[in-house]
Amino acid sequence: MGIPTPLALRLAEPYQQQADFIASGGLRDGIDMIKSVILGASICGMATPFLKPAMESADAVVQVIEQIRREFTTAMFLLGMSDINSVYMNRALILSEGEDRN
Repeated sequence: MGIPTPLALRLAEPYQQQADFIASGGLRDGIDMIKSVILGASICGMATPFLKPAMESADAVVQVIEQIRREFTTAMFLLGMSDINSVYMNRALILSEGEDRN
């Protein structure tokens, strides 16, 4: 409890071959999802982005789902990744602390 999702996935890295990991808690958009997959999540769970739209209508929830999907696929495109397998646990996509971004 209280461990941020990215940190939890990094701590679970030694066990990646033994289990599938679900990232949830704090995920708000497709960018959070792609980051979680890069860090080793097989599944991403969200609730908060759907709460307000769920009070409006089913169509509003569908719109949020479509937006999250667009964000996820756009992130994959911008990373130059053609499929989810090329993203999953791709350490080359992780910028190390203190690494020069230029």
